[in-house]
Amino acid sequence: MFLFRGKNSTIKKLLFTKLFLEEPEPKEFLYCESDASPEIPGIYYKKQAPVHDTPFVDNLFPTNEESITFFDQRFQSKITENNYKIPDGNKKWLIPHEMNKKKKYFLYDSITAEDVHQGQLANIYFLNCLISLASKNLIERLFEKTESNTANNCYALKTYIQGKQKIVAINDYFPCLKSKFFAFSYAGPSELWVPVVEKVWAKINRSYAMTLIGSPMDPFSAFCEAPCIEYNHMKYKNKDEIYNIIIESLSHNYNIFSAPSNNEDAEKLGLFHNHSYNIIKIKKHNELILLQLQNKWGGYEWKGDYSDNSEKWTDELKLVYDMKICDEGIFFIKIEDYLKYFPKTYILKFNEGWKYGFKKFNLTSAKNAIGMKLIVNEHSKIYITLHVKQERFNTKIRNYKPFMSKIFLAKPADDDKYIYIKANSGKAEKLVMEAELGKGEYHVFVSSNWDYFLEANCSLVVSTYSDKTVSLEELNRDLIPNDFVFQIIKSGLTKNKANKLYENMARDETELQFYVDNNLLNMGYYVIYINNLTNKTIAIDNYTISYTDSKVNLLTKMQITSNNKLENNQSNLNIKTYLKIYEEEYHIIELLDEVWDYPLTVSKPVYHIDTDIKEVRIHKFIEENLKETQNKKLNDDLIYYELETNELILLVFKNVSDRCYKLKVDILNLQNLFIDSTNKIFNLSLQDTGSIQYIKLQRDTKNFQQIDFKFKYKYKCIK
Repeated sequence: MFLFRGKNSTIKKLLFTKLFLEEPEPKEFLYCESDASPEIPGIYYKKQAPVHDTPFVDNLFPTNEESITFFDQRFQSKITENNYKIPDGNKKWLIPHEMNKKKKYFLYDSITAEDVHQGQLANIYFLNCLISLASKNLIERLFEKTESNTANNCYALKTYIQGKQKIVAINDYFPCLKSKFFAFSYAGPSELWVPVVEKVWAKINRSYAMTLIGSPMDPFSAFCEAPCIEYNHMKYKNKDEIYNIIIESLSHNYNIFSAPSNNEDAEKLGLFHNHSYNIIKIKKHNELILLQLQNKWGGYEWKGDYSDNSEKWTDELKLVYDMKICDEGIFFIKIEDYLKYFPKTYILKFNEGWKYGFKKFNLTSAKNAIGMKLIVNEHSKIYITLHVKQERFNTKIRNYKPFMSKIFLAKPADDDKYIYIKANSGKAEKLVMEAELGKGEYHVFVSSNWDYFLEANCSLVVSTYSDKTVSLEELNRDLIPNDFVFQIIKSGLTKNKANKLYENMARDETELQFYVDNNLLNMGYYVIYINNLTNKTIAIDNYTISYTDSKVNLLTKMQITSNNKLENNQSNLNIKTYLKIYEEEYHIIELLDEVWDYPLTVSKPVYHIDTDIKEVRIHKFIEENLKETQNKKLNDDLIYYELETNELILLVFKNVSDRCYKLKVDILNLQNLFIDSTNKIFNLSLQDTGSIQYIKLQRDTKNFQQIDFKFKYKYKCIK
């Protein structure tokens, strides 16, 4: 938990995590044009650049059995649960003219979705990607070389691996059957573009077998620079939010697709989890929202409500939704069933003529956040993406899974404060922010809960995709205030204050405001806001933060203050605090896991209004405020402080030595103050280093007049 408090929302104390800023590596911000190969050193995948007029020897992907059958054991469970079959490695590797010497092969004539045919490899999610890209005319732009390449026997394609543009070169040998025909995917009678793209995908995955498993968005992200955004349905409160996302994306003619979850109920209803389904239409009539989906492979269609033969169809509805029965894998499904059986929606937001750029940097255990300056020269629409290490391409770390990461976009204001604009957080391999920005300077901050025991450096990439040219520059950390995270959070709360997870939970809304704000979940934070509306001190005796998902242990799921950190097997945390007159307080909880997987609940606060601050609260008040209070030395060992609340004046004496003291304090004069005891002489014992004693002077809370007091003291060192 981050905790800051004080009148006028000023920050007084940071009790836990601090983001350390590191200047990014001094590397150039790289722009990648869509229609030409950028002349950037090291742009070739694994630095494997073909040499002109020299036969290309591919040592990274040799023509042997391992390039077909190798399978990383990390993904074995996915092979088992999906009943995938590892391809037989007993294949001949042939160049096209060896397959049929009478036929002239070429890369492509005119690329169409109908060119894509499946071979002996069950990589349908990948082939669906090729069909979608071909239907949008996004395949030809991938090829660096489109001729037969007889001089060096290779093809080269542009790819995007963890956001970095890499040109992948392959030779012109392909796995073939005994019949001398392509063993895996193929195109038309003489075209090669489908097996060429498939071989590139196999190469960056280390084998053809490794392409059996994958998310539908994996190949889209690898073969297109535009952001492919994953919308996890658990993040959204109601069906209308998903409806609005889809309807807006369809208006831009974006690729929208999904894949069913792997369960028996979905399969019984005609949905197959290893297939990708395109969303081609969505329409709302009264309260009925229907989506029209297409399985590009046909044959497998939805059998539930509003399927082709469903009794739910009336003549009126057929007319409204333009329902026609066809055999092309097209069907309707109501949005409730779509959300039930399809856990995520994926949208490829490609826009013709937009610019792509990226920057790589490293996080370390000492510097766990990065700040960058985004320069926008004219009004721009932009996507900013944080790319973390991808599970399928990360071979160095055993059992690697993406960690919780965060990305913030803020604008520095004239008063040295930050204005919140956008944020995203989660364990996805790509976190995307979409914004429309005017001309000016913006700051981008990224961080990740990387486990540095796995690897000393955490390599991350930030990319931009925009309609106008923008640039990312390294940010001078000396110009960034230490409390920048809190500034952004506070600005975000002010900007989004209308929505709350829980409304005011106090028993009396005239005494206390207490609500949980979930507007900043995209930043990875819950914020608990508490505001004292009285002219008295309010003591919060208890409120509880807990998880409702019994399947998880609260090990490191969220960070609280160093004094209140959740220990093993704890399911809740009890919080106590107090607020002075008209004081507000923010309790900021940083989530180390995705909140939609591990929901948070907060109990109602138990509190009372103090007329006399209890001793335990006085000790806590002194502890929290002593460092910020001016002091006076009684001698080299004894220090005196004055602390003030709306009800008390505290005379605090502290021993900073290893000697023991007796201290006698005589209160001489009190103006509009009083002492509970009739005795105005106090004998205090300060026996060891750091020991504290105090005297309470009570205010007259009914009559706020000027106060004054005097005292004299004597001390004696007794040891």
